[in-house]
Amino acid sequence: MFLHRKAAHSLGGARLRPEAVQSGDGHPAARDIGEIAILPDDGGIIARRNPFDLDHQTLTFTPAAPLNAAYVFQVTVGTYDAAAAAAGMALTLADDDSRQVPIAFPFPFFGRSYQSVFVNSDGNLTFATGDNDSTERSLGRLAGGAPCIAALFDDLDPSQFPMGVRITSESARLGVSWSDVPEFGAFGVGSLETFQVRLYPDGRIQFAYSGINAQASVVGIGPGRPRGSSSLTSFVGGSTVAYSSTVAERFTSNDEIDIETEHAAIPGNARRCVRLHCFLQ
Repeated sequence: MFLHRKAAHSLGGARLRPEAVQSGDGHPAARDIGEIAILPDDGGIIARRNPFDLDHQTLTFTPAAPLNAAYVFQVTVGTYDAAAAAAGMALTLADDDSRQVPIAFPFPFFGRSYQSVFVNSDGNLTFATGDNDSTERSLGRLAGGAPCIAALFDDLDPSQFPMGVRITSESARLGVSWSDVPEFGAFGVGSLETFQVRLYPDGRIQFAYSGINAQASVVGIGPGRPRGSSSLTSFVGGSTVAYSSTVAERFTSNDEIDIETEHAAIPGNARRCVRLHCFLQ
């Protein structure tokens, strides 16, 4: 749904409409050949690649409303604190694992205050409950799960480098660093990722990157469960909007199918086949 809405917005609503399939209004018609659905692409079915463009930069979320209920963001030059990362306490995490750690100050996040946070293997922090699922690290999971701070939401495997996740806890800052933590690899060790999350008593959140090679990831923050309308943005592109719900960007090095557009365009017979195929995948 996130990809679908983003593509629809970028195309100004010029999408392949379901009614056009039967109406003969000049749009190319989707059709079945046996059990294969043929989908003419008007520019909306394929969600184009979006390479990671925040490396060696710092993304800061700053509260912009009372009770820290909304945030603005900005991107600046990189401020990854390598000394803090090296001096921090090692947090042993397995693949798809989670550990609760205390915060030395009340941390406000989307209108609530927290004294502890769950550090999860997959490059994210959550409140109230950990996140150790092995399902896809997706925008929907960020928006619909626990309140979440996702610096690099990806399938990471800290078990390959047990000293790679470190905590620095101070009265003025909580820092969590992933240093050369690899992506999960079915064969061997995946690409190494280095980044840091920093939380401050005034509610500011910083993501600092210092070597990102991920194939696909999600970056953003969200109040969880879900609340309000979620927003997709380009963090590097900047914005003056204050976001009161999930704001995120999805990065990927590959083109992908926009399932929402695909489903709307497929004739009834083939649609059943595609539903089954997506379920099995």
